[in-house]
Amino acid sequence: MLPGINTWANWDLTGQMVAWTAGTQPNYGIALVTSGSGNNKFVSSDEPTSTTLRPKLTVTFLPPCGWVPPVTAQTFTAAKDAALWETNNSRNYGASTSVILTADPDDSFIVAQFDLSGVAPGTPIQSAKLRFYTTSMTQRSGASMLLSAYAITRTWVEGTKTGSGTADGATWNRYNATNNWTTAGGDYRTPAAGRRQAGLRAE
Repeated sequence: MLPGINTWANWDLTGQMVAWTAGTQPNYGIALVTSGSGNNKFVSSDEPTSTTLRPKLTVTFLPPCGWVPPVTAQTFTAAKDAALWETNNSRNYGASTSVILTADPDDSFIVAQFDLSGVAPGTPIQSAKLRFYTTSMTQRSGASMLLSAYAITRTWVEGTKTGSGTADGATWNRYNATNNWTTAGGDYRTPAAGRRQAGLRAE
């Protein structure tokens, strides 16, 4: 199902969750990156009223043999997130109530992290689904957008700004108030941990 307005956009992150719990990759969160023309606007982890619409990671576990119930699921709400804007490359949006994923000509990526410290290392994973609630979507006619989720490869600071004032957290250029990403727009591992298409919309 393609993501639409006022519904959840989903990414399958099962393989990435397995890597995190196995300890083969550290959990620094996920970067959402898109290609194509248009934008997707999502509820952020700082939305004060519709808290149930904040970004989520739903994980289904396979407990040791003999446990009842044999399968359990847990939903984690994003501990932090921010939009990284290419044009406003020195501004922090860590406290914004929405995050925007857009490309061509003004890129904006999303970084988000979930606190998974309560999941015991090596816990068998059946599935993991990343979910962002879409509040608006615009695209050029006849084009689709590929929305990709990548594992971030370094620590970063959410920050407390909404696009004004001196940045105290992640921006397009920096992962905290003073230090640059290795690559502007964020440091993340390729290939993508998960991908999906956004639907078409006529002009």
